[in-house]
Formats: sequence, structure tokens, C-alpha cells
Amino acid sequence: MTVLPEVLTRYVVEDRGYHTPCWIWTGACKPEGYAEVNWQRRGGANAHRLVYEHLVAPIPDGLQIDHLCRNRSCVNPDHLEPVTPAENTRRGAGTKLAMDDAINIRRRHAAGESQSALAREYGVHPAHVSKIVSGKKWRP
Repeated sequence: MTVLPEVLTRYVVEDRGYHTPCWIWTGACKPEGYAEVNWQRRGGANAHRLVYEHLVAPIPDGLQIDHLCRNRSCVNPDHLEPVTPAENTRRGAGTKLAMDDAINIRRRHAAGESQSALAREYGVHPAHVSKIVSGKKWRP
């Protein structure tokens, strides 16, 4: 018996503020909010990954699926995009900075502004600014 047809129909369509409606998973979700399904004895597979692979394309090795709509329980393949882990982290819900911010931090620090002043202005820890300035984080 295959589970995939269930994955392809086990959602409700809801407007969640993205430019097209989300497909909200009606089955079990992991504690982090990701849609979960048992599939080919993998147990607890991410439903959004299965939907993407079945309806769009295989997910390249080393890439993760980002929810463009920012809704972890969404399985709409139009809202899913394969990205590197670093890009997925940058786009994450808790991210305060964008790439442009990191570029400005580097530029301003090179012009003489202190890391602590930049950290206060951008609302991040000074250690985070230090990693941006050194190129350990937010590499263009």
C-alpha cells in the first residue's frame, strides 16, 4: 500500500497571507510544526519534502526545503524551494538580519564604526557582528 496519495490529499487550502493559498497539512505535525507522515518505513518523514519530490523534482543532495510562505505545516509545492542549509538559516523566522545588513555592517566596520555600536543598532549580539565582520557568517 502506498501512502503518497494520502500525502497529496491530506490538507486544507487556507489563505495565510502569502500571495497564493497554503495547503495546510491536516495530519500529524512534528513539535517544530513540520507536516509529518510515515512513508516507506522511514517513519516521521516530512510531508512537504515528499510532496515536493513527487510533484516537482527530486531534492538535490545537500539541500533543504524552505517554506517561502513561512508556514511549516504548508505542503503547497509552489511555496517550497530547495536551498542550501546556510540560505535556509538566513531566511529563518528568528533571523534579524538580511544579506544587505551584513554587507552594510562590514562596510561600516571597515570605515571605523565599532562592532558593539553596530550590534546595538542592529539588535544583535556583538559576537554575531564579529562573525559577520570576520566572514564566518553571512558570506556573500
